[in-house]
Amino acid sequence: TKVVLVTITPYREGGIGDGRSEYRIAVNNWVRQSGYQYIDVCKAVTNSNQNEWLPQYVNSDGVHPNKEGHKAIFDLIRVELPELFHV
Repeated sequence: TKVVLVTITPYREGGIGDGRSEYRIAVNNWVRQSGYQYIDVCKAVTNSNQNEWLPQYVNSDGVHPNKEGHKAIFDLIRVELPELFHV
C-alpha cells in the first residue's frame, strides 16, 4: 500500500474571508509539507496564486473540472505516478 495525497482545488464561492478558502489553503499546505508523496492537482489547474481555476479547466459551476480539466489532472497523475500505467 502506498499513500498518495492530492491537493484541493478552489471553488467559485470560496474567496478569501470565506473560511473554506482558508481551510483549503491550510490542507494544501499540510499535504505539501507532510512528507507523503502527493499530486498537486490545485497547482495544475489554477492561476499562479492558486485561488482561481484557470478558465479552460473548470465547469460553469466553478467547482468541478471540465473535460480539459480532467485531462490536465490525468496528465499530471500519469507523470507523477507512472507505475499506475505500466501494463
